[in-house]
Amino acid sequence: MDATKVMGIIGAIAVWVLLWKALPVLFERVGMVVVRFLPRRGKQNDQETVRRGLSVSREGILRSAALIVVGMVIYMPTHVRLGGNSMTDFAYRFVWELGESRDGWHAIEPAMSILIGQVVVVVVIAGFLAATVPSKNGVKGTKSLDIGEIGGDHIGCYLFGIEGDENNPPSYHSLATSREELVSDIRELLSDMAQHKRDLVESSPVAARHEKDLKIIMDAYKNVEDLIKNHVLTNDESPFLRVSGVNLFLRKGVRMRQKSNGKYVE
Repeated sequence: MDATKVMGIIGAIAVWVLLWKALPVLFERVGMVVVRFLPRRGKQNDQETVRRGLSVSREGILRSAALIVVGMVIYMPTHVRLGGNSMTDFAYRFVWELGESRDGWHAIEPAMSILIGQVVVVVVIAGFLAATVPSKNGVKGTKSLDIGEIGGDHIGCYLFGIEGDENNPPSYHSLATSREELVSDIRELLSDMAQHKRDLVESSPVAARHEKDLKIIMDAYKNVEDLIKNHVLTNDESPFLRVSGVNLFLRKGVRMRQKSNGKYVE
């Protein structure tokens, strides 16, 4: 393997590393991110959507584009230069096939204009995808909204519910747009959980464990306003409450504004 082929392989690796590291950073600076939307469950309209978080990350899209570009560099469009300046035999070849022949009569060279055109197309498509999907706060083209703040068809809200797992999505029990509404929704869920635990305390052979869970639920019910205040102020990503193997979450997000007869009611 001659020096030209070695340099070609090294160059391909260098381009891959550069794109892998640089593209996500570049697009992050212009605010292009990808999020997953999940159906709203619980009391809210199933057809509306709310932001849950990152599923397909911006790095995933951009790094996929980077891998495609690297593939184009490794297996690139080439032509053969004969003797003087005449070009012939256009074909796709591996980068290590580049270079002059031993007799010096011909050389395989990259077709740079075609290669650059391919790269530009991939970068433009990746940029378009990153620009047209929902933005960081969960709604395309919508800035981060405070609780109750309106931005076009959307409104800032609390996201409260039960965390999902690998097999089940989270269940949303409140998309409140005010602290008072949130307190009411949380207490409603805690009240239902407490009643379920009371039934288990009376009927289950492990009543002591359920009685302990019931105490946790009732303490949270009484101190829910303080719990909300502390959780929101610290912007804590940990569960809002853990009880009986269930994690309750509370975070901020954005949802569609509600309409009635074609008019907004909030």
